[in-house]
Amino acid sequence: MEYEVLLQNFELLSRIDNDSVLMDCVISEHRRPPLGECFEEILDAIREHHIIEFDYEHYRDNCKVKRHIIHPHLLKESQQRWYLIGYNNEDKMRVYALERISNIELKISKFKPKDTKDILQIFDNSFGIWADENMPIEDIVIRYDKLDSRFVKSMPLHSSQYIIEEDENSLTIGLRLRITNDFIMALLARSRSMEVISPLSLRQRVEDIYREALKRNATQK
Repeated sequence: MEYEVLLQNFELLSRIDNDSVLMDCVISEHRRPPLGECFEEILDAIREHHIIEFDYEHYRDNCKVKRHIIHPHLLKESQQRWYLIGYNNEDKMRVYALERISNIELKISKFKPKDTKDILQIFDNSFGIWADENMPIEDIVIRYDKLDSRFVKSMPLHSSQYIIEEDENSLTIGLRLRITNDFIMALLARSRSMEVISPLSLRQRVEDIYREALKRNATQK
């Protein structure tokens, strides 16, 4: 499905590029996902099953740059960023943001690729690109007011989303996925009316975020 959407976007862009009238009538998003300088090299490595080696800047580790050797399998777009999904020499899955990859080197040696369908299934119960299989899959219940409910229904948060209850004032939805930081950030995008019903642990995390935000943004300190 993701490939079909990508192909449709490519065909649409190609049509626009070849039509001088449409170029002035179709306005794309200004904030585009950065491809990085290595996009084409990684595509070649994936197609030919070449092992690659590259430097990677780790934001969560004081921006340290480390060298990695990876068996590249997939390129995946998530929240306006492109990511490389691959396996290291210990056969552990790793995910890398393309804009932080540099000094890439394609090795002569090749690897035997895994079934990409099995890899994508790992992401089925996660939001975005975070797919830690050690995290539990939880049942989540969220309530929105009438206005936000229209947006939530037209653009579901996750493929598992379903309607539990809806009336003239509110919408209550259920989801089943891993509660990652990416998912919490997505919830906060509609914090104006969003209410976490369950689980209690998620409600507590959202409350803690609100309290810290109020301290940072208080007009009187």
